[in-house]
Amino acid sequence: MGLKFRAMERGPVPIEIYEKRGSYETECFKFKHVGEDKYVIIAKGKANLDFFSPYEINEMKRLIEIFANKFVKSNEMSESSHQEIKAWKRTWGKKPNSIIEYELTFDGDLKNKDPKELSVAEESYLIYKSIEEASR
Repeated sequence: MGLKFRAMERGPVPIEIYEKRGSYETECFKFKHVGEDKYVIIAKGKANLDFFSPYEINEMKRLIEIFANKFVKSNEMSESSHQEIKAWKRTWGKKPNSIIEYELTFDGDLKNKDPKELSVAEESYLIYKSIEEASR
């Protein structure tokens, strides 16, 4: 998506959106102020699930069943959803609230890794990074 994320306490936060949350609105969603520095995101339409695989749709349904329970607190939801994000975890551990570098998601030096040994995610990241650098 080309957004920059900050490693905040409750997980990765897209700073371009977060800093404008008081007035940010798109055709898909809007923020609603509900208290002192608290907002909820309101959907403005129906989700288009055509972009997701059957596996991803089932996984979203499973997560909704788990977390759409009034007894599950937001900090529990945050902990379970963000702890597996290596780049956030590494950035938060090193310097909280700093910009997350995507390459921290991967172990080792991707640029010097044998192309045949790259995972799909690693290869996709390197392609993204090349396009990003070429567009500067």
